[in-house]
Order: sequence, then structure tokens, then C-alpha cells
Amino acid sequence: METIDFKYICTMLKKNPFIFLFMAAMLVLSCKSSPEVENDKRIDDVPNDTSHSADNTVNDLELKISESQDRLDLETKYFLLLELIAERSNLHAEDFHQLLGLTLARDYTGANQLSDDLILDAARHFEKALRENPSSDSLHMIMAQYLFGLMTLSTDLSTPYGDVQTMSDRGMESINNALSYGANPAECYYLKGKMYRYQNNFLDAMEAFRESVNSDPSFIIAYEAGFNVSTELGYPDQAKSWLAEGIERNPSSYELSSILGHQYASEQDYSRALDVMSTYLDKAASIPKEAIFDLGYFFEKDNQRTKAIEQYKLAIAQDSTFLDVYYRLGTMYMESSQWNDAYETFSELLKRLPLNHSYQEVIRKTLETIEREL
Repeated sequence: METIDFKYICTMLKKNPFIFLFMAAMLVLSCKSSPEVENDKRIDDVPNDTSHSADNTVNDLELKISESQDRLDLETKYFLLLELIAERSNLHAEDFHQLLGLTLARDYTGANQLSDDLILDAARHFEKALRENPSSDSLHMIMAQYLFGLMTLSTDLSTPYGDVQTMSDRGMESINNALSYGANPAECYYLKGKMYRYQNNFLDAMEAFRESVNSDPSFIIAYEAGFNVSTELGYPDQAKSWLAEGIERNPSSYELSSILGHQYASEQDYSRALDVMSTYLDKAASIPKEAIFDLGYFFEKDNQRTKAIEQYKLAIAQDSTFLDVYYRLGTMYMESSQWNDAYETFSELLKRLPLNHSYQEVIRKTLETIEREL
């Protein structure tokens, strides 16, 4: 029977250039200043003459936005945020981070989720906030992220910032302003690297990612970005060196260890993949279920079925809702002609799949195949 290799599919998605481009727009949201290092004036510093009524209005709007997010459409959220910003007595950078998130929201195909008109309308609100708070490092970074979002839009829009190069220049200016006002250098250089990479300026992108990890060795996503660009350029050894360096500096990073392990697996160097994940598991203070799955997957690819089965069972013991593991475990039982165990495992998977899941029919046919062997 032809099976569906979920882990292989996930690995391929990581390499897909379109997905990489889509994620570039979403990853910039990680460049968000923490409240502890925020240089903007905190909302706690409300003037003594702020009215009780104004406080209630702000609180009501915050509750509408935070407690009802799942039930609000994006346009409603957008206008509630604008109303909240207007009611504030002082700058509250989190409002603009949320506004930025709406303008950058994309679906799985990369299409914009907010209307084009509102994406462009956001510009005047960011610009107004910057005019009123010119020394805010957060607002300068938000402006840079917004411009990068405009650069990567899936549709052509006539923006007030001109072509891609002009937007990039303005974005770089915003990043430099953010740096001068105390923004996190690792986040700033990382965003510079993403802008350079989008314009196929790979050398400057690599330099920017290097600046990012040099300023903060624990800034994990910059190592991943260096890996991705090196892979795109066709330099697999350089790509792996980015991950190895990141792991050496951050031995508890599952993300980096997993990516490096799967890179070795894609090169059919399964012993190295196993070594990477085993080393991580030895050093990790707490072990995520995904790491156990990865180790099982590498054992499976290395034709060590007994050890693969052992790891998959451990992963299920840690989280019985981890559906991918049931499929891999059932496949291992089938390949080992352990038909009863295979039937039990796939039956459990079918029971746990959502009603309209696309793989329900595949699992039913798999069970029919197993029944003929019982």
C-alpha cells in the first residue's frame, strides 16, 4: 500500500520558496519589543485628570478586542483598534502591534485577509503615531514591518510609498531610527536581512543575519534565516553550519536541532540525523513530543523499525492526541507484518480524526487492506 509520509511533506513545505516568502511576512511579527525593554511611555502613566468615563471606554474596547477575537471579523477588529487608539491618553504600542498584525494577515495561500483599502488606510495611522511620538523605537520598527508587508503583498497595490525599492529604502530608514532609539539590535538586523533577501540581495541578507546573531546569540530565527538563504543559494554545508552554530550556542533549542536533523535526513545521512536529535534529547531540560517523534522518524528512515516503534509509542504516551504518530506507528506495524497492532493503531487514528478530515477515506482503505491479512 502506498502511504502518506506526513513528516516528509512537512519537510518539503519548509523548502518551498512560496511558503518561505509567505512566512517572511508573518515572521516579522516576532520582532516585537517586550514590555520590560519598551522605551515608549507606558499606558500606566495616565495623567491624574483622566476621567473615569474615559477609563471605562478604554476598558470596554480592550475587552471587546481581547475576549471576542475569535468571533470578530478582521474589519471589525480594525475599526475597534482605531477607536481604542483614539481613546488612549498616551501611546500604547501594543495597539499598533495588533493593527500591524491585521495588515499582515494572510491565509495559507498567501492572500491578504484584510481588504486592500484598509491595508493602505493603516499607513496614515502609523504615520500619525510617528509624528506624535518620533522617539518611539517600537513605532519605527512597526513602520518598517508594515513597509515590508506592503513589499510582499500578493496583489499589486498603488501605495503612497512608491515601488519596492523605495519602500525598502524607507523601511531601512525606519529600522535605523528604531536602532538609534534603543530597539533590540537582533530584531532590527533580522528584519533588514528579510528585506534584503526579498530583493534577492543575498550577500547583504547574510551579513544582516550575522549581525543579528552576533548581537544576540539566542536569537534563534536568525540562524534559521541564514540556513534558508544558504539553502536557496545551493550551499548545503554553509546552511548546516548556521544551524550547528546556533545549536552550539543554544543547545536547548528543539527548533534548530529538528531542522538540522531533517536536513541530514533529506540527504539520507540518517546516522547524523539520529546523532543530532539524540544529543538534543540528552541535553534538553524538558522534551517536547515533537522531538520524540523526530527520533522515531529518523530510526524509521534508517530501517531501525523496533526502535522507531518504541519512540512512536513514547510520543503517544506523552500526548495521545498527536495524530501523526498513530499513522507512522501503524505504518511500522504493517511493514513488520504486525497486523493486529496495525489494525488497532489505525482504528484509533480513525476514531480521533475530525469528521470531515481529508484522510478518513485513506485510513478506511488502509484498515480494509489490514483486514485481508488478519
